Amino acid sequence: MKFEIEVMNAEEVKKSLIEIADKTKLSNALQYCGELVVNYAKQNHTFKNRTTNLEKSIHEEAHEIAGVLEEWVIAGMPYASFVEFGTSRMAAKPFLVPALEANKDTIIRILSEVLK
Repeated sequence: MKFEIEVMNAEEVKKSLIEIADKTKLSNALQYCGELVVNYAKQNHTFKNRTTNLEKSIHEEAHEIAGVLEEWVIAGMPYASFVEFGTSRMAAKPFLVPALEANKDTIIRILSEVLK
C-alpha cells in the first residue's frame, strides 16, 4: 500500500510546528522553574511543621490563560496565606516569596535561554 501526502501552505505548517516546539520548550522550562520554587519552599520554610499538611500541599501547576503560559506555585491549605503573610495575632512566616526570591536569578537565566 502506498500513501502520498501533499502539503499545501508548507511554510505555514512549518511555522506552526516551530511554534508548538517552542511552546513545549517554554512549558517545560516553566515547570522546571516552578519545581525549583516548590522544592526550596519545602526545604527552607521557617514555620512549625506539626502535621506536614502545609508542606505537602505546596505544589506547582501549569496554566494557559488567553494563550499565555503561566506556572503557579500554590500552597493548598486554607491557612497558607495566614502563615505566609501573618495575621493581627500571628507573625508572618513567609515561605513562598522567599523561595521565589532565592531562585529568581536561576529562573531568569533559564527563561532567557529558552526565549532566545
